[in-house]
Amino acid sequence: MHTGLLLARQPILDRTLRLRGYELLARDSSGSFPIEQPGHVTTCQVLVEALGEFGLERVVGALPAYINITAEFLTGEVPLPLPPDRVVLELLETIEVTDEILQGAKRLKREGFTLAIDDFTSMRPRYEELLRLVDIVKIDCLGMRTEQLETLVRSLRPYGVRLLAEKLETPESFRECEGLGFEFFQGYFFARPDMLRGRTQAVDRSSLLRLLSKIQDPDTTPEELEVIIAQDPVLSLKLVRFLNSAQVGLRRRIESLREVVVYLGSDAVRNIACVMLLARVDDKPRELMVTAMLRARMCEELSRSRQEAAPQRAFTVGLFSMLDALVDQELKDVIGPLPLHEEIHAALLHRSGKLGTQLDLVLAYERCDFGRLPPSDPTPGAMREAYLSSLGWVMKMEQELATLA
Repeated sequence: MHTGLLLARQPILDRTLRLRGYELLARDSSGSFPIEQPGHVTTCQVLVEALGEFGLERVVGALPAYINITAEFLTGEVPLPLPPDRVVLELLETIEVTDEILQGAKRLKREGFTLAIDDFTSMRPRYEELLRLVDIVKIDCLGMRTEQLETLVRSLRPYGVRLLAEKLETPESFRECEGLGFEFFQGYFFARPDMLRGRTQAVDRSSLLRLLSKIQDPDTTPEELEVIIAQDPVLSLKLVRFLNSAQVGLRRRIESLREVVVYLGSDAVRNIACVMLLARVDDKPRELMVTAMLRARMCEELSRSRQEAAPQRAFTVGLFSMLDALVDQELKDVIGPLPLHEEIHAALLHRSGKLGTQLDLVLAYERCDFGRLPPSDPTPGAMREAYLSSLGWVMKMEQELATLA
């Protein structure tokens, strides 16, 4: 695997908050950030990393991958070894539209590729011709006024393109863009609490939080933990089924909750039970739970690779960092009453201690803010390995949860 490359993905959702694809992003882990090299080199590295080294299927599953391409791919100077039905090709905003570029776009369309224009901000020379060839236009909505967005949307209507709003950070910005006619949405708006919805959701989530509180209480003994979980028959059944699944791979079947607690260990049982409880929140986008599990596993992987004493606490920190979005309340209001270990409290509410610092690094990687990664402890390469390993685990867990459901 290319030791100097960092690879991550960002989800793309539709109006119903259903996952419709991932954008693949890459940076070099050596030297300064961002890397000083031609755009097509970075794109080539993404392709090699995703297809040759790790496998596109393992990075994005069955969904399309959105990948930046530069003029060299359009003109044929650089080959494009990609299956047309698996990718959306984003034409970078730096591309100057020429006859050669238009011919290249037509060739890719004939080959069956879906084309998008990245970071559209205004009509430029010969863009009218290019817009007749592309399928999707991405608009960076961060900091853009409503009037500006309305003007851009109006200018694009004659071309019949589908609109993708990117860098959306709040539920309010999502609703605004949805009202303007955008069809796809990218950004971490879905991972933030929707306080408008929170007023009606607080009561609905109270039983969930009470059960999480009991499960996460560090003073709860294994025997008490068994009793608490047994009070929720659906959760009990899922835990037994999970331990008997291929994901765990035990040599003999487990028949009781007592055996579940013994085999997995109390901390592991607590974390898996919490994942299964949170997965029940069915009025939230599936990607929210995927992101929570990915954070949790990545925090755990990093903690274990650094031989720290509390990988299970690290898992809890990553998982519970999404509680505010899952229950639509401020994190301090959700976490405050939970009887969590003080190290977990400090990490979640103040980003302090080793676990808090580690969570910050995981969030930076998640958002492709690779410039914030330290040169060592952990190295960028270790961050990448933890991320890719966690992706594999999350995909397996998703399949298992879907089967258990």
